[in-house]
Amino acid sequence: MAASFSAGGNGRSCGVPVLREAARKLVAAFRRDRLASSALEFALTLPLLLAITGGLVDFGLLWRARGEVALATNAGAESAQVAGAGATPTAVQTAMSAATALTGMTVVASGPTAYCVATSGSTVSLTAKAFGATCGDGTTASYYMQLTATYTYTPILPHFDKIAPTTLTGRATVRLF
Repeated sequence: MAASFSAGGNGRSCGVPVLREAARKLVAAFRRDRLASSALEFALTLPLLLAITGGLVDFGLLWRARGEVALATNAGAESAQVAGAGATPTAVQTAMSAATALTGMTVVASGPTAYCVATSGSTVSLTAKAFGATCGDGTTASYYMQLTATYTYTPILPHFDKIAPTTLTGRATVRLF
């Protein structure tokens, strides 16, 4: 049974419009409440979403920088190998710097120095000797150049360095002749 009442003195029943108006107000209030709760949920989850997205971006940029360090080291090794006896630290460092787009990378090339190479399992050790001297294993000492490329990545997110190392180093030892 629908509620009705008489409005004014005309005797007309206005029960259905009153119920419709009340239902409309109730739906509007519910909709406003849902929008507020959605906004609250978004505000609570946004920092987590930004942290995850920022972490993924930082990881991707760090991985790219790692590749650039390896590229610089490889370019220096190739330059030294091609130059052979004419390899100079300055020329090799120039090749290493030119191979990468990263700014702030430190490249170092030392040598050429004569070494005897000894291996024990996966460990390789270099012992300085005169060029052509006989090494302990019967081989002769050769000239080598040691290369190092170092880059410190500056992360977007604070404390990213606690998750992953941000100082990247590439090393190579190249036999010249």
